[in-house]
Amino acid sequence: MQKSVLRTLIVTFLLGGCASMERPASIDWQHGAKLGTITKIFGASTPANELPACIAMFSGAQLEAHRFVEIKYPHRRHHFREVGELPLDVVAGAGDSVEFYPQNCDTGTLSKISRRLPLS
Repeated sequence: MQKSVLRTLIVTFLLGGCASMERPASIDWQHGAKLGTITKIFGASTPANELPACIAMFSGAQLEAHRFVEIKYPHRRHHFREVGELPLDVVAGAGDSVEFYPQNCDTGTLSKISRRLPLS
């Protein structure tokens, strides 16, 4: 009796740990959306040599007028970083999770951020 209770507790604990590792079901995975984390915010005070190529041509005023961010996201066994612009209706900052559609900053296209995800 005691062994079966102990086994049940161990299995419950292990399965509970697996459930917390699932990706949020509300991400639009089917249409290419990814789950990413904002790691940097670019602004007029960002040194020119630290600006990604896709926003390096903007003036300081343009950088202040828009909210450009770096987003880190995992894909298989690698981590990637892309640049996107936060929409006006999305309130997010460094460390926040976002749903976004990645593009390639090196080719001059910005990733589209659709929304900030709630804290889990």
